[in-house]
Amino acid sequence: MWLTALEISNRTGIHEKTIKRRAKKYDWPIKYVHNPKGGSILTIDFSLDKVKKNLLKNFDSVWTVRTKSDSSLDSLDIKKDVSLDKINCNKSSLDSLDTFCHKSDKFFHPDYDPKPEPEVPDSYKRIGQLRARLCKYAIELSSKMTKVEAYKRTLELYSFGDIVRELHDHKSDDVISVRTLQRWVGKYKKGGYDYLELVPGYAVGPGSIMITEGEENYLLRFYLRQSKISVGSIITNLKTEAMLGNLLSPSSPSTLRRWLLRYERNNKHVVELLRFGEKHLRDNLIKYIERDSSILKPGDVFIADGNTLNFRIVDPLTGKPKRMVFIPVMDWASRMIVGGSIATTEDTQNIANAYRNAFINYGGIPRVIYIDNGRAFKSCYFTGKKGSNLPDLEDKLGGLFQRLGIQEVFARAYNARSKIIERWFKTFNDNFERFLGSYIGASISDKPAHMNRNEPFMQKLVDNKALTYSEAQSLISYYVNNYYHKKAHKGLEGKIPIEVYNSHPCPKERKVSASQLDFLMLKHDLKLVKRNGITFLKQNYWHPYLADHIREKLFFRYDPNNISFIQVYTIHGKFICTARPIQKVHPMITLSDNKELSERQIKKEIAYQNRIAKETKQKALKTLSKLQKVDHKFIKLESDKSDLFNNKKPEFPVKSKTMDEKMIEQENKTKTQNKKSRIKKLDTDIKTLGLS
Repeated sequence: MWLTALEISNRTGIHEKTIKRRAKKYDWPIKYVHNPKGGSILTIDFSLDKVKKNLLKNFDSVWTVRTKSDSSLDSLDIKKDVSLDKINCNKSSLDSLDTFCHKSDKFFHPDYDPKPEPEVPDSYKRIGQLRARLCKYAIELSSKMTKVEAYKRTLELYSFGDIVRELHDHKSDDVISVRTLQRWVGKYKKGGYDYLELVPGYAVGPGSIMITEGEENYLLRFYLRQSKISVGSIITNLKTEAMLGNLLSPSSPSTLRRWLLRYERNNKHVVELLRFGEKHLRDNLIKYIERDSSILKPGDVFIADGNTLNFRIVDPLTGKPKRMVFIPVMDWASRMIVGGSIATTEDTQNIANAYRNAFINYGGIPRVIYIDNGRAFKSCYFTGKKGSNLPDLEDKLGGLFQRLGIQEVFARAYNARSKIIERWFKTFNDNFERFLGSYIGASISDKPAHMNRNEPFMQKLVDNKALTYSEAQSLISYYVNNYYHKKAHKGLEGKIPIEVYNSHPCPKERKVSASQLDFLMLKHDLKLVKRNGITFLKQNYWHPYLADHIREKLFFRYDPNNISFIQVYTIHGKFICTARPIQKVHPMITLSDNKELSERQIKKEIAYQNRIAKETKQKALKTLSKLQKVDHKFIKLESDKSDLFNNKKPEFPVKSKTMDEKMIEQENKTKTQNKKSRIKKLDTDIKTLGLS
């Protein structure tokens, strides 16, 4: 067995230089082996007896044990390890097959052990097993001789590789002293001959780091703050305070750092809470609830939420580019984006429009609406609960979901995990928004280079033109329908959302038409009716029925995604008409490219004006004719002049009234006047409301 001087030194405990000097002195067989790192290495034949005799003084006494009549270590009565206990199977003890099955069930389903073995790496467990074997040899030898001699001979056998040779592979156990072996044997016996007692201490758990109480308090006082002070800054200030004499700090900076980092590992929840807050603790450390969405069917639950887009769109109201809000509605079971709406703000009416589009695309209503906990989502308009600041019309309608027979469930506030649609926004940003030229980034740190200062070159490379409202709708619809809906989804076990969605069509009892949702869900506004109808988005909407409501304020509802019509209502909610935009004519027909069309438009408008004027004249003449046929009756006052001027009745002296009679008379007079005023006011209100 050829070994290097270093390997022999590790086994015997003799210095490497001493071994090389003795090799030359006693003429041991040596040879040089090529070293891959360069040069050559001296190796010695360690299997020769003369080499061992020159190295170990008591080699002869050790070898006499092996050269007894038994010529083996079996004469030392060293017991062999038994890995498995013998299993006795007595068939007569089995009364029946059921009893056997009941007993054998524990083999496949063993009882839970509330106190399992400490978690130790397998390599460290192996070290403990090898040390236990070495201790067994020492214990068996101690029965034949004194303990000191038994320990010395065990170590000599170990150093020559005759026992527990695998323990040499671990550098920590190359040289073992008698004192170390005695300590191992003591721990082995005290632990009930359990090899885990001999596992290296650094494998079971870290040791303690000792610092002063003042240092602990200083470190924790500043580290457990919301200002997130770094460890290095705290230690620097601590040493500065110690230098000024304000604090006693004998520990080194590296010791302080190790202590603080170990404290953080052992108290992670407390540190995260005090440094980053409760929301960070719940989102990152506390176990979340896992939900099985495969139980749901498509159309059972719809989820909606608003998210500010990371690219700019030209606002149709102001004409200026801005970041608008996208409100998608997702079907939980299939992850399908059923509908959506793009709006300037996340208000109640825009959310209603998103739900309306989703219901129309689905062809019906879901069983449950999983509502965001935002102020707009939980308004009285949807849920019918008090506390809303919407117009009176919305309060009279009551809860939208209740009228449609939909159950509403609110998500937890400030809890992104409770809504699965939150994860979709990240997918939408990475796979769609970043590919647009008007992308401005999801955060300040994420904004493109051309948005920074002094980047004229990068600004020239990017087409940063904002999209129009219709372009944004078309691009989002194209991505959702052709990319997202046709891509395998991890939450659906690799299935495609559109396939899962189409597997369960809307039931008949939950179907609803678009006309049933228009009055309930279109966005509303209040405008004054003028000569050309209702002016909205710099466009006049007209219908002949509006002629009777000029100079009146009327409600109208519209779809922000389709402004080709508006539905007009009275302030009491009565439907009037569906108004459409007035088609403007060419200002100069002679310069028009299509003169015939322009002439027809003008003739149509002139004919309408003449017809309205003619109908108004006819109504006026009918009114005048009715007034001329009315008979004017004059009421004559019956008066008897003789009685009035000639035959006067004798006047009697009026008796003076008492104070009580005057007060009663005045009270009756006041009651009569109040009654007349109430009747007069009631008549005025009836005329105002048009109920007379």
